[in-house]
Amino acid sequence: VFTHGINSSGVYLLGGQPWIGKSTIVLQLIQSFKENVNVAYFSGEEDSNAVINRYKRLFQSSPDFKIYHSTNLDDIIETTLEEKFQFIIIDSIQTIYS
Repeated sequence: VFTHGINSSGVYLLGGQPWIGKSTIVLQLIQSFKENVNVAYFSGEEDSNAVINRYKRLFQSSPDFKIYHSTNLDDIIETTLEEKFQFIIIDSIQTIYS
């Protein structure tokens, strides 16, 4: 999916039919660089436990990045700035409001 890599300060929109595996692809991406990058996963549709359980099914380990259940853009921005996250996932953008 990301054949040309990920650029610093880049913004990427991953779209597709429901249940096609977008969230799974994102978790695989995080797994590929999580040890070197401070990652936050903001889930607007699923609760944090659903994300954690999917990660455990995929990788047989617990995630070592922060997972939040939030739909408020202002809260997401504030948390991101406070924690100085380097990579942020918002899943799914249509649930976010300001």
